[in-house]
Amino acid sequence: MTTTATRSGFQRRLLRRRLELDLCLQDVAECAHLAPAQLVLMETSSVEPTVGELAALACALDITPSELLRPAADGIPPRRRFVDLSERQCSQLLEEGGTGQIVIGSADDPLVVLTDFVMVDGDIVFRGRADGILPCLAGRQAGLRVDRRDDGLTQGWTVKVTGRVKRVTSRQEIRRLDHLIRPWAHHDNDKIYLRLTPRHYSGRRFDGCGPVEQA
Repeated sequence: MTTTATRSGFQRRLLRRRLELDLCLQDVAECAHLAPAQLVLMETSSVEPTVGELAALACALDITPSELLRPAADGIPPRRRFVDLSERQCSQLLEEGGTGQIVIGSADDPLVVLTDFVMVDGDIVFRGRADGILPCLAGRQAGLRVDRRDDGLTQGWTVKVTGRVKRVTSRQEIRRLDHLIRPWAHHDNDKIYLRLTPRHYSGRRFDGCGPVEQA
């Protein structure tokens, strides 16, 4: 376990390292075989990892356990090579659809909602319950983040897109979308569809070898 002397530094280095690699909490937790809530506690409170958990975290974050524990103030240099993606490349990566994170609220107090999406005529289309959170996005600006990683978190990409959201009301269009997006549950009669028209894309691709290229 970590010692009292290095505990606060461990929390800072754990969080800083994850952000340096632009990894979401769920990805690191899954790779380290931890519950996301457990990782949150390690980053924000005095919860200490076991020796096994420390080794798994170090592996997920591409550093050594001693680098996570060391009390020195110097930073941990990223070992992954990052490459910025053009807006066209970002759009192409999202064409296959999948699952993404809709970010609602301010940067200081964001709410993240997982949702399936597809690209339709250049727009990002996703669905939600009529009595849920997502319908409040209609007529507002919103962001979508999509992360793709290999099993070892050594290669992958992140794409973020922002734009204005509008609700799909055409019955013909709704029937069309019913065949494109799989429902979360079988009883999904109270669903609605929303379209996000992209205004700005940003993204990075990374791999785990070669010299570092700062994004």
